[in-house]
Parts: sequence; C-alpha cells; structure tokens
Amino acid sequence: MVKEQLILNRGNSEITNNFMRYHFDRQVEFKNKNVSLQFLSIPFSWYNITNENENTKVSYRINGVSYPVEIPEGYYTPEQLLEYFEFVWTNAGHYLEDASGKKIFYLSWEINVSYYAYTLVSTNLPTALPGGWSDPSGMIDGNGYAWQLEITDPGFGKILGFSPGIYPNNPLSPGTLPVSYSGGAYAFNSNIIPQVDFSTTINIGANIINNQLQQTNHLASFIPQNTSFGSYIVQRPNFAVEQVVTDGSYSDLVINFIDQEDRPLRIRDTDITVVLVISDQ
Repeated sequence: MVKEQLILNRGNSEITNNFMRYHFDRQVEFKNKNVSLQFLSIPFSWYNITNENENTKVSYRINGVSYPVEIPEGYYTPEQLLEYFEFVWTNAGHYLEDASGKKIFYLSWEINVSYYAYTLVSTNLPTALPGGWSDPSGMIDGNGYAWQLEITDPGFGKILGFSPGIYPNNPLSPGTLPVSYSGGAYAFNSNIIPQVDFSTTINIGANIINNQLQQTNHLASFIPQNTSFGSYIVQRPNFAVEQVVTDGSYSDLVINFIDQEDRPLRIRDTDITVVLVISDQ
C-alpha cells in the first residue's frame, strides 16, 4: 500500500479564522485514495466571551439602580470574570473602604466542587458607615440593600450556571429563590450546569473527503483534555481512522475547524500544524 505524508503549517498554508488552505504546486489527481489524521498541534486561542456568543453583556444593581457592564471579548474563567467586575466596581466607586484601606465589594462568586456549581454570594450593605471607613460613591442610604446580579443574556448566565433573572430577586429577603441567608449575605448555587468553555469538541473537516454519513466533510474529532487557554492542544491518534477521498482533481486542500455545534472556531493564533496521510484504498 502506497502512503504519502502531507504536512500543513502556517509556513506553507493560508490560515484565516477556522480555515487552513494549502495550495498544491500543481493540479493533483486523487483516485481510490483514503486520508487520515496523523498529527495535530493547535493553540487553544479562541475566546469564550464574544459578541458572537452573545455573552458580553450583564448588569448589577445597587439600591435598585441597574448598572450595565459590557465585557471586552476574550477568554475568561469565572474567577477572572470576578476580577474584571472588581475592576469595574473600583472605577465606578462601588465599594467601601475599611479602616486599613482595603476595598470591600458586596457581590462575589466562587466554585463549589461538591455541587458541580458556582456559588453566588450577595452581601447586604451596612445601614451606617462603620467608623474609619469611606464610601466613595455614597452607596449607603440606611436601607442595607444587598447587591444584585442581573442576568438578561442566557449566554452570560451559562458561564456561571444561572438562568436569566435577578439574584437575589429581592435585595432585602430571599423571596422564593433557593437561597440560604446568614449574617447579612445570600448564598445560592447555580441552577443550570456551568459552561465556561462554549466549544468543548474540535471537529476537523477537509474539502477532499467524501463522508456519506454526514453533511460535513468530517476527518476527525476529539475533546481537548487538561488544556488551558494559551497552551497547545496536541493530538496523535493511536490508530488511523481513514476517510474516503472524493475522486477528482484538486488545486488546493482546505481544512476547517468547527465545534460540537458546528460553530466555526475563531482561532487567533495561527501556529497550527496538521499532518495527514494519503493512502491507497
């Protein structure tokens, strides 16, 4: 059986968003051939918070006033999202400063491994400013309201695991929410499964493939494991899964990358390497 190896990378291919195009130096004829993926290296460089994902907008409430937040596109863990919110709150003066100069914020969230969830904590403002503290924006009005997170965009809610709504729905009492109240704070867990990464599966297609079982020209699929944003996802299949090449004449080979919902992966780092093996049927 004759086998030929084809190596694609950014040095010999055009890479734009989720497409990788390799130009043959002459017209190539394929007849009775199979193709398989031998190696893939791709940087984890697509964002999870984007306008396309409709998850860049959210609001928070203080004393019944709603403040919109627009998150710059990027990749954020929930912990990094909280850091961004604290940056927003600092710039808006929405914090108290204690006697030691520490900024105190009244809304937070943290991972809750036991419940496969995030726990949102909303704390009541004091009804009077403690001695030696400062209130830069005049938040304290004597009511002692809790801060509220207002989720209108389902895409943002998926990250923390909360459906659209206002949390807590009443700034002074738990209302009908599954909330525990203790010491001036409301704490409650995600009501849907958190989904930090919107693209959990990488599907690879190629224009030369004749896959009669799917509309897409499917070459291979895999789920990245233990890979952090900015690192390389490397795949070396243990055995070749051959796909039938459509007989014909080709001037170029086009690889495309989509996720589990057929959404294009908006790859930002083009340092991609794909190694294919072309073999006789």
